[in-house]
Amino acid sequence: MNLRSRPFKLTAEDHRTIEKWRWSLAAVYGAVLLVLVLMVVAGPYTKTETANSRIEHGFSAATIVDSAH
Repeated sequence: MNLRSRPFKLTAEDHRTIEKWRWSLAAVYGAVLLVLVLMVVAGPYTKTETANSRIEHGFSAATIVDSAH
């Protein structure tokens, strides 16, 4: 955004407020991105890994297949 396109002159307080909002939004987007990356890294990638992780927690492959139908 071009600062010259505004019809009024921004004060020093306006600039500080804009910078505060920019950093706040960057922090929120960064946190969301970090959570998404951690979810992708932590999750199983293949059906075999998913089935193995469910077997370790007490679910058999037969139970998983039967519940799908």
